[in-house]
Amino acid sequence: MSALRENLTLARQAIRYVDKLGITSINVPVRPGSYNKSPLSLFDRFMLYYSRADTNMSEGHVNWYYRDAKEEEMEAIGGKLLPKEKQDLRAKVTGRLQDHKTVRSQILQIIHGTASKAQKKKQLTDLMKQVGFKGDGYGYDWFRNRTNDPDEDRIRTVRKAVKFKHGNCQEKSGIAATWLLEQTKNSKDIVWVGAQNWDHAWAVMANAGTLPGTMVATGKYKTWPADAVVVDGWTSDWYPIHHPWDPIKGTAANPFQLFVRKKVQAAETAISVKEELQWPPVFAPAFRIENAGKKNSTYAAPPPKLLDVVDDPTEFSQEIEDAQAVTT
Repeated sequence: MSALRENLTLARQAIRYVDKLGITSINVPVRPGSYNKSPLSLFDRFMLYYSRADTNMSEGHVNWYYRDAKEEEMEAIGGKLLPKEKQDLRAKVTGRLQDHKTVRSQILQIIHGTASKAQKKKQLTDLMKQVGFKGDGYGYDWFRNRTNDPDEDRIRTVRKAVKFKHGNCQEKSGIAATWLLEQTKNSKDIVWVGAQNWDHAWAVMANAGTLPGTMVATGKYKTWPADAVVVDGWTSDWYPIHHPWDPIKGTAANPFQLFVRKKVQAAETAISVKEELQWPPVFAPAFRIENAGKKNSTYAAPPPKLLDVVDDPTEFSQEIEDAQAVTT
C-alpha cells in the first residue's frame, strides 16, 4: 500500500470514529434542525454554550476578562469609565463566570449520573429551562488554558465534546487528530490547524518528518508531501491535499464537502497551527480518547497535580476522591 493510500485509510477511520460519537454541531447549514438560532436547536445551543464556557474564577482569570470587557466598554462610549461603572463591570464579569461554573457543574452531575439516556435528556432540558437560557450559542467566554502544556487545549476540547456530545469544527477536528495520534504514535506528522481567513478548523497528516508546522502554516500546498491528507471532522471528509477535486486519486465528495474543500484551498499559506501533535500526552498523561467521556480523574495525575487538569474547579473534591480510589 502506498503512503497516500495508507494515510487515506487512516483518515477515513478517524472520520468514522468521529461520526460514531454522535457529536451534534450547531453550525452546519445543510442541517437546519441543528443550526444556530433554529427553533429546533435550542437544546444543542445550550449544551455547546456550557461545554465551551470558561469556569475558572481565579483572580487572574477574572482580571483577564475584566480588562477585555473594560476595553470594549471604553471603546463603545469613547472615554474612560467611572469608578462605579468599573465596579459594576467587574461584578458582571464575575457573575458571568459564576453562572458558567454553577450550571456546568449541574450538567456534569447529570451526565455522570446513573439515569437512562432519555432521563438525562429530560433532566438537562429541565435545567436549561430552569436557568432561563436565552439561546445565544456563542455568547460565552471561551475557556482559556491553565498551563503551558502544548496539548492542553486539544485534550480539554476533546473531553468536553465527548462528555457533552456537542461541538463544531473545533471539537470534531480535535477528536479526529487525537484518534490519529493514538493510532500512529509519532509515525505520522499530525497537525491541528485553523484558517486565518475564515472560521474553520481541521487536521492534516503525512508521514513522520515530512510535514512540519512551518510548512503547514506558510508553505504552498504543492510543497507539501505527496501523501499529505486533510481530515475534516466537521464535514466528515478526508482527501489528499494535492487532489481535492479528483475522486479517483482522492475521494468523492458531496456539494457541502466540495464547498469546504474550496475554502480550505483558499486558506493556503494563511493557516494557524494550533498544535503539532506528539505522543505521549503532556497535559494529562493518562488521557486516552476512549475514556474522554469519563470523569477527569480517569486520566488525570494524582493530587496535587489534579487541580491543574480538572475542567471545573467545583469538581475538585470529587476528583480527589476518585483519583485516590483508582491509585490506592
